[in-house]
Amino acid sequence: MARLAFHHGRQITLCEALETLIDGFPRPDEGLCMALGERLAPHLRRYHRVEETFFFPALERRLPASDALRASLRRLEGEHREDHDAASELSGELLSLSERRTREDFESIAYQARALFRNVRRHVAGEADFILPLAGQVLNRDDMAFIERAYERLEREAAGPIHPFVP
Repeated sequence: MARLAFHHGRQITLCEALETLIDGFPRPDEGLCMALGERLAPHLRRYHRVEETFFFPALERRLPASDALRASLRRLEGEHREDHDAASELSGELLSLSERRTREDFESIAYQARALFRNVRRHVAGEADFILPLAGQVLNRDDMAFIERAYERLEREAAGPIHPFVP
């Protein structure tokens, strides 16, 4: 599951980029602000789409029908939706930031960004601690190869690296 761990790392890099941006308030890096505004929500959706479409279903196929772990996977999907909503809202704020530069806007955007990157970091840590070890126990080679191909398609769809802040 090296590929999932790699994409977890990219999500953490998104969080670091957000943190760097808000640390620069009230004089944010305009290029970073625009890049995050344009790419934050779509990138999180792409990462999560592979998990929800390929990775989680592969795990579910290997778990007993009554397994409580299935409920945990549903909870993680719910967290994805919450993160998508927060990222979409924050992306809009970042895109319009250049037009409105009041202290209140900076404080509000910083609050939104902190809430999002804290949630994403907690979520990634939970998946790393819980989901990756579970996957290593229950998924077979065919499952792993299938998921690997899904990540490869994801990267091709994005026409190169899917994360704008990682070479």
